[in-house]
Amino acid sequence: MNRTTITTIILCTLLLASGCGDALDAPTVPEIASERDGPRWDERQVTVIEQMAKSMAGVLANPEAREALYEEAAEEYTGDTEALYARIASKRVGGITWADRLGVDAHPNDTKWVHFYVYGIEYSNPGEAPLVAVGTDDEDVPALKAFDSDGNEHQLDAQTPPGQTVVVVGLNERLDEYGRPRREFLDPDPLTYEAADGPGSTGGRGGGGGGGSVHDFRSAPHTEHIDSIYMIDDNENWFRGSPEIMMQMNVISSPTFPAWKGAFPEVDDERVWYDVDQRLFDWRRDRPDNDHGPMAAVMWWEEDGGDIKEIPVGAVYKGVSITFTFTLRSNDDQMGSAFVNFEDDLFTHYDTNEIEWKHK
Repeated sequence: MNRTTITTIILCTLLLASGCGDALDAPTVPEIASERDGPRWDERQVTVIEQMAKSMAGVLANPEAREALYEEAAEEYTGDTEALYARIASKRVGGITWADRLGVDAHPNDTKWVHFYVYGIEYSNPGEAPLVAVGTDDEDVPALKAFDSDGNEHQLDAQTPPGQTVVVVGLNERLDEYGRPRREFLDPDPLTYEAADGPGSTGGRGGGGGGGSVHDFRSAPHTEHIDSIYMIDDNENWFRGSPEIMMQMNVISSPTFPAWKGAFPEVDDERVWYDVDQRLFDWRRDRPDNDHGPMAAVMWWEEDGGDIKEIPVGAVYKGVSITFTFTLRSNDDQMGSAFVNFEDDLFTHYDTNEIEWKHK
């Protein structure tokens, strides 16, 4: 089975009508920040979050309130076990709204991204009030401040997932700048998955369908798909919920504009093959007037928000420098990039050491 990695990308099969081209250089990835802002943590919101955490800890001493919060989180409105403050503020529990129970006087702009993420909902005990932690956007923080139902302060290890239910008050990464759920995280298409050592495995990570002795190649026209995805590292702390896995694919005919860009909201467990069957674009090598060219560049990241920035990925084809431009945010965790050649074997596994995937 062929394997393409971010560090060893040899594309001697990049053919134009004239024949074989020069090998492409490995991607180069400098970072260029721009001015536009997305949802961000600021001093006012951090203050509101801490106030809400302390209030929520006391509210959750009430079994009816705990049940209501867990039920709201279990709906996974944005694809994760979290309750959005904007959705529950006016809802009543025991005749009292959540807004009144929490008693936090804040401007809507300071609460529009606030959520209550229920970590370890499977550990929840109906007779026990959970700790409520104060979330942060600092991935390297050693500890989180948390409160119990009596108002006592605790410190939770931020780098080791706890073996108990914890409600984390933070800012939701799946909302847009106006506090609305982003379309790509709502009602995602159902995905199926298999264990890494399941059918199709050839040892190691394996999986994802296909076998080492089988070959298949694209013929024009070809509708490009992501067939399967295997995440090695999700780049997300336990207190921030499920990862927001994003991918952008640019073709050589339009290197600064995405041929496809989107999210894979159901890909949230490490070392599991997900069969996604995501359509990307039509590769029309048979039509010179609509030819995307012989190759494409792919960038993966785990989205964490911040300022919008452009990431250039450099390549050289037949002595000509090409720059593919990808749009991420300043706090995003890059998961690597690679090139996909039209003439690659369709059973090629592309691998950045953080994520592996297969096309079809």
